[in-house]
Amino acid sequence: MAINNKYVGTVAVLLVAAASGLLVFFLLADSPKPSPKPKTDPDQKSDTDKPDPAQPDKPSTAPENIEPDPVRNERPPQPYVLPSELPRLIVEGRVVDGNGVGLADAEVLFTGDNALRGMQGVGFTDGAGNYQLLAWSSTKPAAGANTTRRGTISARSADGGQGVSPTVTVPDGESFLAPPVAVNAGGTIEGVVLNTDGAPAPGARVTVRSATPVPMPDFRGREPRVVTRPLVRMVQADERGQFKAAALPAAQYRVTADPGYWGQNTNAATVDVAEGRSAWSQVELRAENYIRGRVVDALGNPVPDAVVFLTRPPVEGETPGDPESAANRITARDRGGEVSRIGRDTARRFDESSATNSRQMTDAQGRFGFFTLEDLEWTVTARVGAVEAKLEKHRVNQPDISLTLETQGKTLVSGRVTDAETGLPVSAFDLRVFAGSGSADPDPFSRVAPDRMFPWRPSGEYRLVNPPAGDFRLRFTAPGFVPQYVQIKALGDGEHRSAVNAELLPLCELFMTPTLNNRRFDFEPVMLMFDNRIAYHASTDALGNLRIPGVAPGTYRLKLVQRDGTALQCDVEVPARRRAELSVTLDPAG
Repeated sequence: MAINNKYVGTVAVLLVAAASGLLVFFLLADSPKPSPKPKTDPDQKSDTDKPDPAQPDKPSTAPENIEPDPVRNERPPQPYVLPSELPRLIVEGRVVDGNGVGLADAEVLFTGDNALRGMQGVGFTDGAGNYQLLAWSSTKPAAGANTTRRGTISARSADGGQGVSPTVTVPDGESFLAPPVAVNAGGTIEGVVLNTDGAPAPGARVTVRSATPVPMPDFRGREPRVVTRPLVRMVQADERGQFKAAALPAAQYRVTADPGYWGQNTNAATVDVAEGRSAWSQVELRAENYIRGRVVDALGNPVPDAVVFLTRPPVEGETPGDPESAANRITARDRGGEVSRIGRDTARRFDESSATNSRQMTDAQGRFGFFTLEDLEWTVTARVGAVEAKLEKHRVNQPDISLTLETQGKTLVSGRVTDAETGLPVSAFDLRVFAGSGSADPDPFSRVAPDRMFPWRPSGEYRLVNPPAGDFRLRFTAPGFVPQYVQIKALGDGEHRSAVNAELLPLCELFMTPTLNNRRFDFEPVMLMFDNRIAYHASTDALGNLRIPGVAPGTYRLKLVQRDGTALQCDVEVPARRRAELSVTLDPAG
C-alpha cells in the first residue's frame, strides 16, 4: 500500500518536535559493564560465531544536545580469536626538529595503507631522535587487488609539537628505513577574556580553531591513526579570566568565546602562531540584546546544571511553530552593529524545540545568559527534573533576573570529586545520571575526549538538585581519567544526601619488560586483553621493553605473540597512578 509522502513528513516532524521538547534529566543504561577480570581464555573459539550480548553502558533515550557526551565506547563487538599469523614490519627512522636536530622521547606512529592497511605500530625515540618500532596487525591481511605497500609516519614531541610525513612506498621485506619526520614545536595561545565592563570574565569558555585543516597524529583510543581536520581546542578561563591553549601546530587560528553569562564576542580574533612561540589574544565580550541572570534555591544558593530555555508567544500573522516565520529566526549583529536576518538555509529555530540555541546549562554559580535576541516578550524557564521556575513577558536588556527553584523538600545529592592518586580536587568534570543499578568498575573501552569542554566547578564540588528517587548511578568524567560511576541506592523522595564523593582514577602510562626464564622478547606484538577483547595494542622494542600510555586501571591479560605463532601470557594489575613500572613474567598460553 502506498503512503503519501506528505503525511510521512508531517508525522516525522511531529515526532522530532515532541522528542526534542522533552527534557531528559537522566539517561537509561542498557546493560552492566563487563567484569574487570578476564575469566576465560580468548583463544577458545566456542563462542566466536555468536554475537556478544553485552553492550557498552549507553543511554537508551538520547539526552537533549545541550552538552554532547564526551565519552565514546570502543568495545569490540566479539571476543578476539588469535589468527595463525600476525603480519609484522619493523620500521626505523629519525624524528627531528625544524633545524634537523633529533628529538628525544617523541612518540612515533606508523599507519599502513593499501596492501598494508590495518598495520600499525607505536614507538618512542631515543636521546638522539632515533626510533625502531614494530608495526603489526591483529588480523589476517585482507586479500585485495592493490598490492602496493604504502604507509605514513607521524610523530608528536614531548612539548606537543607534531609532524606527519607524506605517504611513502614501503619496499618488500620485513624491515623498512623510513625518511626522517620533521616535527614543528608546539605553539601557545595565551590571553584574557574581558566582560563588557573591561573586568576579567572568570570561567568563560574559549574555542581555538585552525583556519585550515591540518594532518595530525591521533594517539587516542584503541587504534591510533592519522587524521586531517581543523584543529579545535576548547579551554576555560580561570578565576582571573586568563586562558591558555598549548601544544598548537604553527598555523593561523580564530579565537572565540562561547556565549555564557558574561556575553559573547561578535568579532573573532585571528592569531598567528609561530613554531614554538607564544601569542597573546584579548577576547572582549559584548552584551547586546541580552537576557541573563541566576538560578537559585529558596535559600539563595546557586543551582548549577539547571536547564534554562527561552520561548515566546507567536506574533501577529505568524503560524506557531513555522520555521520560516521571521520572528522565529535568530538575529545577529555584524561588525557594523546593524541587525541582520539569517537566511533561509542557515536560519535556526530559537524556541523550546531548539536545544543548542535556546537552551543553556547554568554554571557552578547558577548563572546563564542569552545574547543577540529579538526585542520580543520572552518567557524564561529554568528546570531541574520536574521542578520549574518561570518568568513571562521579559524583554531584552533588562537587569539580571533571578529564578528561584523551590527545592525545599526536594531530593538533593551533593559531594566532591577528587583525584584518586593525589587527593586534590578535580575542578572541571562532566556529571550525568543513569537510571537503575549497574557495575561501577572501570571500563577500559570508554574513551574520554580531551578536546571537549568540561563544566568548571571550583573546589571539585557539585550539587545535584531533584534527581530521581530510587536507584541510579552518577557518572563523573574528566580528561585524563577513567569515567567513574557512583551507585545511589534507595534515594527517598525529599531526602538529602551529602558527601557522595567520587575519586577519579587517572590513566596510567605503563612501563614493562615481559620475560620468560629471564629471556626478553624484542619486536613482538603485545595485547592487553580485557573481557576477551583487545583493549590496547602495543609491541616490545629492540631491548624487549614495553611502553603503553593511557591505560585504564584494572586487571588485564597480557598476551605476547612470538614470530612462530606461540602465545605467551600473564595477568597484569594496572594501578591508579599516572606512571607505573611493572615486572611481569610470562607463561605459555593455554
